[in-house]
Amino acid sequence: NPTGSDQTFARRYWVIHQYGSGTFASDITFTLREELGPKDQHNPTRIILDSRGCMADTSWGFSATAANADAGTDQVAFPGISEFGQFITGKGKIIYVKSNASGINNGSSWNNAFTSLQPALDDAVAGNQIWVSSGKYLPSSIYDIPAPTNRSKHFRMKNNLGIFGGFAGIEADTFDLSERDLVTNETILSGDMNNNGRDDFDCYHVFYHPSGLELTHTSILDGFSVTGGNANGNDPFASGGGLYNISTSPSIRNCIFKDNWGLNGGGVGNAVSSSPELVNCLVVSDTAVNGGGGVYNSSGSCPVFINCTMTANSAQTGGGVFTSGSGAPVLNNCIIWGNSATGTGMSGKQFAIDQGTVTLNYSCYSDTTGDIYLTNGGNLIASNQNITDDPLLVRAANDDFRIFGDSPCVNTGSNGFDPEPIDVRGETRIQGGIIDRGAYEWTNGIDPASHVFTWTGAVSNDWNTPGNWTSGAVPGQTDDVYIPDVANDPVINQSSSEPATCNNLTIKSTTVLTILQEKALIVYGDLTITQ
Repeated sequence: NPTGSDQTFARRYWVIHQYGSGTFASDITFTLREELGPKDQHNPTRIILDSRGCMADTSWGFSATAANADAGTDQVAFPGISEFGQFITGKGKIIYVKSNASGINNGSSWNNAFTSLQPALDDAVAGNQIWVSSGKYLPSSIYDIPAPTNRSKHFRMKNNLGIFGGFAGIEADTFDLSERDLVTNETILSGDMNNNGRDDFDCYHVFYHPSGLELTHTSILDGFSVTGGNANGNDPFASGGGLYNISTSPSIRNCIFKDNWGLNGGGVGNAVSSSPELVNCLVVSDTAVNGGGGVYNSSGSCPVFINCTMTANSAQTGGGVFTSGSGAPVLNNCIIWGNSATGTGMSGKQFAIDQGTVTLNYSCYSDTTGDIYLTNGGNLIASNQNITDDPLLVRAANDDFRIFGDSPCVNTGSNGFDPEPIDVRGETRIQGGIIDRGAYEWTNGIDPASHVFTWTGAVSNDWNTPGNWTSGAVPGQTDDVYIPDVANDPVINQSSSEPATCNNLTIKSTTVLTILQEKALIVYGDLTITQ
């Protein structure tokens, strides 16, 4: 069998022989005898390629993981092959992690799973995958950190290794990764070592990738919430509380970076020519003292963000994204909205760009006063199908970063950027023929259709009951409200200390809106009575 594999494909192998001298490097596609299914197409990196010498009868050695698999043609493609010899394909071994596994804890099955992530990382070799069941997992390794403390603990990814979260802990090894329920089976990687919020006992980083690892996009993290990092130390422990890359470029998919902190780069920090790819990710509610509440880029780093939403982040400058030096981040199909900057003057609530260049394609961003700060030749290129309309996030104040069905981000992205079959929570992507912008794909029957909260009275006459509104949520200060003539007219029973609120309020003239004595409703926009 191929190195680190569970099985081969029907013992078929190929020989690429050298005649004469010279070298080559090519993306090579093999047609398998077996029929590939959607599960293979959605998880191509589990298909591995091993090689040995042209005339050798020795053991196989790992060569590559598949870049893609086509269930229609049974073809798998491997990038950058630069060797001559015999080649054989197989399925990579799965290492299981489950916090409450009761077996022998060697990672061989869900029952025998490791109960923490670090032993699985230690055990994994190129071509393996790690599947992690729902739960919370803390770093436990200091790796090679000099003069370490408990705060030095962190996780590290590996090349040619996929780490996947969002499992219930019962799935077969043939399970289709696109069917994970990433909400119900939330898998949390946390630096909050004592589970009491931010303090000086938290890990500096949840993930730390120092120079020398040289991670490529073959290192994959998919389906996790990364939280509780607190990078408030001295360099290199001052940037990227959630994820800090130095000269490394991993691939991050379907992940949430939330409630991380740093002197720079609360959520994600990239330094020294790091070019990670983040797809279908939320970067939200992260904080930096200085630059880049959500993301901090320096020293020639060129990350690519695809279908990411960055909102509710805060920093002194560059609340959403800070870029310095010759950095050149690219954001495709993204939403950058509702971030804040606490510095005086033009501090850049969404973007602060110092010398570098940020390029937006098919993205939605805020461009009002104070949103963008350019200095020392910094440049924002936003000429390719970008919009500055309100993306209509469902309830950002309550950590609901979905989009309404009437959002300008629905069906207005570019299908060419995002290869993922699901969004950040596991819903099917694409649904309306054209991909949505941001981390969420609007889903009929699950996500609210309109940003206008329409009263139905379906449950009772209580304004404060979510089931009485078409949105399934009670309106707040920024929400427009329409009250038609229905059987149950609304009654407001909220006190003046915690009043009912809305933005614009439109009421049908035949409707009665009752505000009980000493109760309150605040309308922040316009009040309109219609016939």
